[in-house]
Amino acid sequence: FESRGVALKTEPDGRMFPTTDDSETIISALVSALRSHPNVTLLTQSKVVSITTATTIPSPAAFQIHTPANPPLLADRILLATGSNPAAYAWAAALGHAVVPPVPSLFTFNLKSSPSLTALAGLSTPNTALTLLPPFPGRGYAAS
Repeated sequence: FESRGVALKTEPDGRMFPTTDDSETIISALVSALRSHPNVTLLTQSKVVSITTATTIPSPAAFQIHTPANPPLLADRILLATGSNPAAYAWAAALGHAVVPPVPSLFTFNLKSSPSLTALAGLSTPNTALTLLPPFPGRGYAAS
């Protein structure tokens, strides 16, 4: 990322972050790199319906990416960032990849209405567990 203008810092535990502490810095660098590449199509705000192998068309493309509003996009390579989308796991499996069950990972809490918890933003703790208790009427979930 540094070659793309993103200054990095290394945390004591070895994790790396942009010095801005803003994930948008990484996103901007990736989007800028994509837009500068003449052979890359960046299509946003478009739902992918399916991904299939392109064996039935006369093209060097290996994949067809199907969207509701466009003809299939042809690609010789794809990067499949699944997030937590079960459909993307199915696409990967249909393309011959072994898919292991997902496990919890790093994520963000949206706690704008809880000043006592938003003060903890960016805090990292080793070996931490969180239990969500049943919701309280009108108050949402409680954590212990």
